[in-house]
Amino acid sequence: APEAPVAAKPPVAAVEAATDTPEFKAWFGGSKVVDADGKPLVVYHATSRDFDAFKPGSPDGGFGSSMYFSNSTDDINLNYANIEGPDIAARMAHGEVVGDPQFSVMPVYIKMENPVYLDPSGKTGRTVFNETGSVVQLLEAIDDVAVDFYKSSASVRKLKDFVRESLEHGELDAMGFYAEAKRPGRYYFNIGGKDRRNAEFIRRVFEKMGFDGIIADAYHFFGPSRGIGGTPGAAMKGVTPGTYHYIPFEPNQIKSKFNRGTWDPTDPRIMYGIGGAAALPTAGALMADDDDDLLKSSM
Repeated sequence: APEAPVAAKPPVAAVEAATDTPEFKAWFGGSKVVDADGKPLVVYHATSRDFDAFKPGSPDGGFGSSMYFSNSTDDINLNYANIEGPDIAARMAHGEVVGDPQFSVMPVYIKMENPVYLDPSGKTGRTVFNETGSVVQLLEAIDDVAVDFYKSSASVRKLKDFVRESLEHGELDAMGFYAEAKRPGRYYFNIGGKDRRNAEFIRRVFEKMGFDGIIADAYHFFGPSRGIGGTPGAAMKGVTPGTYHYIPFEPNQIKSKFNRGTWDPTDPRIMYGIGGAAALPTAGALMADDDDDLLKSSM
């Protein structure tokens, strides 16, 4: 296994910036990325690169071209900070990751005040489209976003029919809309010469409606599944009940836990003034309760 990367030494003042300051509260606002007590929740991202600011990834992602974070360090370590993890293996196969990558894990806060909830349990929340306004927005967003997709008129017509028929028989939530739009073989939203960019189409529709991110039940999407004939499929390692993925749409919604304390809402840099990713040095050993000690040990 490759040696764990050595993180750059951030200034002592950057070690866990306070979250009870006016600056943090002004940036974080009414974010829904909080723990059971309503306090800002630290979530994690694994990387093999050194950078100051996030940028949206490939539109081939499970939820389109966004930035992905997890509340589970097991999920991050086993799937995104490990060359044997399915995400890294796929990226290496496509040439997106080359050589012998070394990984680090970044603990961050996310400002997401109006997320779409893709959570069948409703534990974190539920996004319902109703006739009083949000369905009109949904139908208009489908039309607006479809302009950028190649030969999508048939899929648009079928998808809008589904929305209307769902309301005639009850209600429609974001989970139902997402599941329908992702149905294999029924809808084709193509862009950039690539087929089946349905997830990117869905993400753009949500963004067009004014949502600023997605909160998804990772166990539902990546846990044990049933294939053809009910054959059980294995879950992604480390994805257990209670694992959630957080997908903000804009880089300035993400700030490092070790931000210098400015929490500048106009600056996409996660540290604002500290070079490099300022990530934790040992992804494989990261635990939710000892990330401060890991950072201090690299100083």
